[in-house]
Amino acid sequence: MARTTTKHAIFVKFASPYGSPMLEAVGTGTIYPGDLVEIKPGGTKLQVHSTASGASARFIAIENPTPNTSSTYAGSASIDIPYTSGDTVYYRMGQRGDEVNMRWATSVTAVKGVSWMTSDGSGQLTNCGTGVSVGTSNPVGLAWVAQTTSGITRGLVKIV
Repeated sequence: MARTTTKHAIFVKFASPYGSPMLEAVGTGTIYPGDLVEIKPGGTKLQVHSTASGASARFIAIENPTPNTSSTYAGSASIDIPYTSGDTVYYRMGQRGDEVNMRWATSVTAVKGVSWMTSDGSGQLTNCGTGVSVGTSNPVGLAWVAQTTSGITRGLVKIV
């Protein structure tokens, strides 16, 4: 029988048998696991990626190993529990070939293995549109699932 449930992890498959190291920094603002993040100017804090189609180090917030499971998030998977401002945020740098559950913006249509994904300027990914060029569209990865979003949701992305 085929598995029909979504894996509750941000990094679903590592290209390297060793994975990538888990990094941490103090976050500013609300950051969800699966958001594209960046080091804030000044180099001390982490924030959601803030430049639409901007260059990215492919830092991806991962699930908190010890989430605050207060009554607000009781019964939620750790990939659905956000970090709040001042929390220690755990993240990894996506490597070529990694398969990652990332957050996609509203109204994104993607075709598996065809649609290139880039930052929308608020931590989520959006479709690059027509053509991909380094320096203008700055793709983060390739959609690894076919879907059309109606709200912010997660989609599988193959890091390139």
